[in-house]
Amino acid sequence: MFALTMGLKATRVEIAPGELAPGGPTLVVAAVDAAPTPAERYRGARPGTPLLAGAPFVALVRSGPLLSADTCELSESSSEGKTFQLTLDVRRYTGPIHVDAERELLFEVDLGAPSPGRYAVVVTTTALEFQDRQHPERTANPSKTEARVEFDLL
Repeated sequence: MFALTMGLKATRVEIAPGELAPGGPTLVVAAVDAAPTPAERYRGARPGTPLLAGAPFVALVRSGPLLSADTCELSESSSEGKTFQLTLDVRRYTGPIHVDAERELLFEVDLGAPSPGRYAVVVTTTALEFQDRQHPERTANPSKTEARVEFDLL
């Protein structure tokens, strides 16, 4: 359904309702060895705290609340210099719903083990709405948002 340009390894994890506190940051960076699971790495991340270079790091990106018919995919990931660029494509169902369950996704993107320096991760989210569950490619009302986090590796 989406064109995929992946320069970085990424994993998508379904998060149980309530597993992450509502209103948390959309994007954090954490060391891979900080915790055994992506959700625990997300919860343990301390934005603005310098990190030690030499270990592998990941960017953790929250989808925000989704309904069962909504889709969310990491469609692109790349790095250039000291900037990592990620693109999320979200399609939100706006048609009739009788009963639905809310869910959330957490994307974990491998940033490797960069050398000391200042880095940035930029996530561009493109959101589109659709009303026909059989044809989510028929969309309307496009919008874009951007989240950015800068971090220092010492």
